[in-house]
Amino acid sequence: MPRYPINRATNFIVEDESWSVIEYDHTSVPGVIYLSLTEGKINSIYDDIINDIADTDRLAQYSLSVPEKVQTFKPGDKIEPKFTLMKNGMPCGAAYKILSAPESKDKTKEKDGQLTVAPDATGEITIIIQLVDYPEIQKMMTIQVSNVDQEFSVYIDGKSTISLDRHATYQLQTTDENYSGANIFQLYKLLVVEESDIEQYDNDDYVLFNHPRIEGAKLALHKSADWANYSAAATITEFAKQYEKESVLAVIKENNVVQANNRNKLGFTMLANIYEYDGQFNITFKIIEIVPLW
Repeated sequence: MPRYPINRATNFIVEDESWSVIEYDHTSVPGVIYLSLTEGKINSIYDDIINDIADTDRLAQYSLSVPEKVQTFKPGDKIEPKFTLMKNGMPCGAAYKILSAPESKDKTKEKDGQLTVAPDATGEITIIIQLVDYPEIQKMMTIQVSNVDQEFSVYIDGKSTISLDRHATYQLQTTDENYSGANIFQLYKLLVVEESDIEQYDNDDYVLFNHPRIEGAKLALHKSADWANYSAAATITEFAKQYEKESVLAVIKENNVVQANNRNKLGFTMLANIYEYDGQFNITFKIIEIVPLW
């Protein structure tokens, strides 16, 4: 196993409690030291209680995101799925490899180090996207085998939380590598709806989403007063007006950077991308929570 230095102020999570090193003393036994610790407080944002890891913000954190819609490949195609690899919330180019899951071995072939769809394959194939240097970081993904070209789909890539007065970058990802259609990002206001109040919002004036953390609660996106007219909008800017815009929790800056407020306003906002495809305006959403610094 790799070894990491232990210094004063190194933090630990032990049995759901936070501890910080105030002093240490090496012993005559190699690899054994005495530690003096003081009890601290759990940082709900950066401490991983489930895996007993403190200060995860100091670690290189990788994440893999894939489109919601299943991607389609033809028999004989190289399996090159669309996905985004993030390191500490930013896109990166770390080396990865595509593997076939055990249950799909008979539907794939290896050719010159590249995984391909077997000529006689049909149905679904489960693959594994795995980092070369960190094989424990991997994501399973299902693809479809078909002779029909795959349907166009999009998703917004980026963090689902932003701390107060901090920022994060977001990207629109598509299954069409040649996509160059017009698109803009927009923030919209979300209301938290308790389970007992859902009936009041379950109508044509709102779009409801499941609350990420509160079971039974919803997040409500309010349509603007003129929302019915925007299906025939002539521009993306006009089409973007169909929902109530966000003006308190965060703002969008250049290069798709979302900046959280510095006025201790917490809650949820909806980041949307309005894009044009095949002559039509469409919209895709991502829920972002503005959280405390500590």
